[in-house]
Amino acid sequence: MEERQKDTYPFKLMPLSFQLLLIQTLAVSLLTAKQLEEYNRWATKRRYVLKAREHELRHLSSDAKRTLRRMSTRDAAKLSVPPAVKRELRDFVAAFNRRRIKAVR
Repeated sequence: MEERQKDTYPFKLMPLSFQLLLIQTLAVSLLTAKQLEEYNRWATKRRYVLKAREHELRHLSSDAKRTLRRMSTRDAAKLSVPPAVKRELRDFVAAFNRRRIKAVR
């Protein structure tokens, strides 16, 4: 049991993001060619989606972005949001929905 703990100890000292990268690299190395192709397709699409989201959010104030992050990790009903930020987010969502409806037509 003592030996096992020594083996995993350095891994625990690594930053979480680096640990996740190592795990992802290991997982990808175990994929077949077809699975790897599918993973690459998914990762590329994911990258485009994240870029598009960053592009949409770039006009928001830092307070509004911070509030969005908090809303995604906590109960939104319990969050105290200043009226100006609430109005900015409400306007952003309304404009976002208008763009989406326009794109569907």
